[in-house]
Amino acid sequence: MGVDNIAAAMILVSEASGVNFENVITIGRQKNYIKNPLRKKICSIKNFNEICLEEAYIESFLLEIGAGRVDSLDASDYEGVSVLQDLNLPIPPELKDRYSFVIDSGTMEHILNVPAGLENIRRMTAPGGHVLMVSPANNWLGHGFYQFSPELFFRSFGPENGFQVERCFVAFDGFFSLKFYSIPDPQVLGRRWHISAKKRTSLIVLARKTGDSSDGIVQQSDYASAWEGKALPKMSTHILNKSPLIVQILINRFLRPLVYEMRNRRVMKEVKITWRGGKIRMVDHYYGNIGDTG
Repeated sequence: MGVDNIAAAMILVSEASGVNFENVITIGRQKNYIKNPLRKKICSIKNFNEICLEEAYIESFLLEIGAGRVDSLDASDYEGVSVLQDLNLPIPPELKDRYSFVIDSGTMEHILNVPAGLENIRRMTAPGGHVLMVSPANNWLGHGFYQFSPELFFRSFGPENGFQVERCFVAFDGFFSLKFYSIPDPQVLGRRWHISAKKRTSLIVLARKTGDSSDGIVQQSDYASAWEGKALPKMSTHILNKSPLIVQILINRFLRPLVYEMRNRRVMKEVKITWRGGKIRMVDHYYGNIGDTG
């Protein structure tokens, strides 16, 4: 559990988007994994004191951005959290609607009862407040209990649960640069799509609370459409299975990866994040741009 370069960049983007930092809670006490060259860029944007970014935990970073108060929550107090709570279990009434910004940077995959954990996060969020989820997607096998799909968060933080997803990205963490790609809701896209990646892939979702949370029961969008009488996309697997073995090998080895790559490029749109003149700027194909902020 910690704020790395990907999460730190998204926290800054959240601040630039107008997220309310008055009352912040991190799910787990988040360690500070922010490294150069991003650390130097952050200092140039916010005129941070370098010492602030050398602390073991992330509270000072959030306070420097403008947080009024920063709490942390965990099932154990081994790291000195301020709120002791197991998210597998229902939260007490005093935590309901309490926080303007809830940050989970790498905790949900360690919670066995994910539906309960997500419901608790929704309940903790104040009306009009935001949730930032930074979770493992591809190539994190063995890291926690789960790796996540975008559909889980689009539905869990959708209108049916009193939320609206404002931004959804996948990100690849490189040593010299961060690669972010905005992705659409499969429900809006009208079909499933798959991401195939060689690198560790993080999934980032920023959602705003627009109403009361429901019981959290949601359905995958393409099945829900099928139940309403809309046909699912036709699958050609049965045709492939009847083909000669050499044809199956060629398709699986060469054609299928190429098709996935072409589909990925049509769905995933690279997000440009620039750090110039002490200001941050995001150019986003799907969700709209964020202007210069400093």
